[in-house]
Formats: sequence, C-alpha cells, structure tokens
Amino acid sequence: MSDSDYPMKAKRFGLQGIVQMAITVSPDGRISRCAIHRSSGTPELDAQSCAIATERFRFRPALRKGVPVEDQAIVPMEWRLDDPPTEPSRG
Repeated sequence: MSDSDYPMKAKRFGLQGIVQMAITVSPDGRISRCAIHRSSGTPELDAQSCAIATERFRFRPALRKGVPVEDQAIVPMEWRLDDPPTEPSRG
C-alpha cells in the first residue's frame, strides 16, 4: 500500500483503523469476493480495503487432494497515518 492509496477524505480528517475483510480465494489465488467482516468505522477505508485487496492480493490457494480449490478467510488491513493532522493551536 502506498500513501496515494489512502482515501483523501479519511487522510484529511486523520481517520485510521483496521478493516477485517471476509474474502473468497479462487483456485488461481485471486480474490473472487470481498466483503467487510468488521468495519474500521470509516466507509472510505472499508471500501478502499476491498478494492486494493481484490486488485493486488494474491494467495496460495487451498488444496484438496492436491488440487487447488476455492476457500474463505478473514484478512485484516490496517490503515495508519504516519503523521495524523493536528488541531490548530488556539491562542
């Protein structure tokens, strides 16, 4: 994940969190389905998590009798800003 992946609105307001995604991994190791299992509390972070995971993540598929098969998993994605915005000083 890169800095440009962070949703602009979430970044502007310093929103961070952990998204737990319920994914289905196809026999080719790609994500064929992604849903939010546990929200970060920020819709933009949740949506971006599934978008990134579906586009970029690859897994070693589960095997049944040596043959790749579809499987499900819960996968976390943490959104953390290195330098969250600070409140303007008053005074």
